[in-house]
Order: sequence, then structure tokens, then C-alpha cells
Amino acid sequence: MPTVESKTISAKRPVTQAGAPGGPPQDADLAEALRRITEERDQLARDLAALRAEQPLLAALDSLSEAMVVYDAEGRLVACNENFRRLYGYSEAEARVGVHFSELGRIDVSPSGTSSGMGRPTSRVRRSIAASSKDLSSSS
Repeated sequence: MPTVESKTISAKRPVTQAGAPGGPPQDADLAEALRRITEERDQLARDLAALRAEQPLLAALDSLSEAMVVYDAEGRLVACNENFRRLYGYSEAEARVGVHFSELGRIDVSPSGTSSGMGRPTSRVRRSIAASSKDLSSSS
């Protein structure tokens, strides 16, 4: 079994004026730093707990056969499932948490179907073309 060596360290405080530039941190500075670190750790723990609590909800949302989207009171996307993205032709980057519904609307009406103006037509455009083609072939 390894032995643990015990040493006593004598800490002598350097003689500097409180708050002197380049001097050692003072007890109040260390206490404030410890308080901030503790608050940050606690916030990260709360954030992690919230993410873990969301996982079953997000898994259930993705298991639905219907397209689902949830917006908050300000119109920002809170959650959506893969069927919503597939139905409307959005990428994960486009239909992301926090995006405003008006941005998704701009994607739908842009000529290319993307917010950048480059890329594929939206599924709405594709469905409209397919429906028009079906109507034309059934009338002949």
C-alpha cells in the first residue's frame, strides 16, 4: 500500500499594500472569484438538468408521424420534429431553436427556397409543381 507523505507548509504573507498592482490577490478578491465560480457551476448544473429533462420530450416529438412545431410568445421556434423539417424542406440549421417564424417564411418565399437565396426549392414549391403536373396529366 502506498504511503502518503505529510508536509506542513508555512505560508507567509508578502508585505504589499492591498490592491497594489502586481501584488497578490487579497482575501476579498479570492472570495469574489470563488463566489462567481460557484454561481457559474450552479448555473451549468441547472442547464444540464434542464437539457436532460428535455430529452424524453424531444424523443417523443420525433416519434410522432405528424409534423410538429412549437413557437414561444415572441414567435421563436422552441422545438420541432424531423417530420416538420422534412414536410417544409428545412434543414436543421434553418429550423433551429430560436429562429423566428418570419425567417422560415422568408425561406419559403425566396426563389431558391433558402435563407441565403441559394440552394434547393422548398418542399412547398416541389409539392405545388407535383400537384400542377398531376392536374395537367389528368386533364389530357
